[in-house]
Amino acid sequence: MKQIFNKSSLIIVNYGKVDYIISALNSLYYVNDISKYMDEIIIVDNSNENLSENTIKHIVKDKFFFKLIPNNNNKYSSAVNIGVDNAKNNIVIISNNDIIFPHNFNLKLLLEYINKPDVGVVVPQFLNIDGSLQTSYGWFPTFSRTLLEIFMINVFLIKLKESVLRAHFISEKPRKIQYAKGAFLVTKKVVFYKAKKFCEELEFYGEDALFSWEVRKKGFSVIIVPQVKLFHIDGGSSRKLNPLSYEEKLYRAKLKVAEMISNKSLEYQLIRNNIKFGLYFRIIIKFLLYLIKNKKEDLDKANCLIKIKKKIFN
Repeated sequence: MKQIFNKSSLIIVNYGKVDYIISALNSLYYVNDISKYMDEIIIVDNSNENLSENTIKHIVKDKFFFKLIPNNNNKYSSAVNIGVDNAKNNIVIISNNDIIFPHNFNLKLLLEYINKPDVGVVVPQFLNIDGSLQTSYGWFPTFSRTLLEIFMINVFLIKLKESVLRAHFISEKPRKIQYAKGAFLVTKKVVFYKAKKFCEELEFYGEDALFSWEVRKKGFSVIIVPQVKLFHIDGGSSRKLNPLSYEEKLYRAKLKVAEMISNKSLEYQLIRNNIKFGLYFRIIIKFLLYLIKNKKEDLDKANCLIKIKKKIFN
């Protein structure tokens, strides 16, 4: 029997340079058979770059129905919530604007998995523009995880795990993950609302982690489908932020997520201490690198991290 798919709605949160959304839409237009599985694009505009409906219409032509919705709130989480609320399809794709679709992007395979009743979120394998692998998922900031992050042991373990997966030829098999990164993920409206939408208390990052946390609490799986590849310009849509603001927001988001998922105040305090010690360690490493290599960027980074330490932990 031929399998019938419900079509999906693509929700793009637009932020930063107009070039990103133009590149994303141009690449989407040329994906093989994409209109069989997607018939709506909703662009929620957090940008001040004067994105016009004529610009979008010129790119997508009559291939997709689209909506352009301004977001005066300017938060990523509120833009996602607005997009999902306005989507006509049950299957929704939440996306940054700094993604590029390859011609052979296999949306059909992602839909096969999201249509399973026990699956709540599906994410493809992200690639850097040069074709190298980029992490599509993350781990919740628990005590054990943040303890490993103090001395960056987690980075070694991630690389080791990926090597083992590749060595045993299972790196391409779909598998469960802790949380899907919000640069591009597929979910269902029914799951989205059960998971209480994207939390608008979070201003920058962390919304995706908390969303996956709530999805898992409701009994749904979060999975990666590595056979499906997608290019992501990591940090592209956030490059309007200066380095200090960017790093500070990342740390504040991690702390906020840790606070919201921790059952006990003591557990949160231990996690907070781990994150603080990890920041100290990064500062020491950057100063040592400056002394060894005499590169000003290492000194600038160390000074940036010191300012963050004073703002958040003092």
